[in-house]
Amino acid sequence: MQLQVPTVEDGNNFGVAVQEKVFELLTNTRTKIEAFQTLLAKYSNERGDAVAKASKSPHVGDYRELVHQLDQTLYCELRLIVLEIRNIYAVLFDIITKNYSKIKKPKGEGRAAIY
Repeated sequence: MQLQVPTVEDGNNFGVAVQEKVFELLTNTRTKIEAFQTLLAKYSNERGDAVAKASKSPHVGDYRELVHQLDQTLYCELRLIVLEIRNIYAVLFDIITKNYSKIKKPKGEGRAAIY
């Protein structure tokens, strides 16, 4: 999309503004998804520690409960994350399809304006 940005000129820059807005939304989406991936890595570390404690002390039920609680918490968080990603992609799809012509050719067909 960045390669489609035309040279800066006076007037008729609405298409360029649309391109910039769509690119901003795509960048924000990527940042959110990377944050979600960080959450998964953090969960793996926490669960690994909890399982290690539970295996060292099998007589302590609290460690097994901790593993179960971590799993339940992640399940709820993942459900919300998947719904949020679905909504983000739906919005992106809507914006891109409605403004496809402005994204591909931000300055229009290139015809000279007749006054």
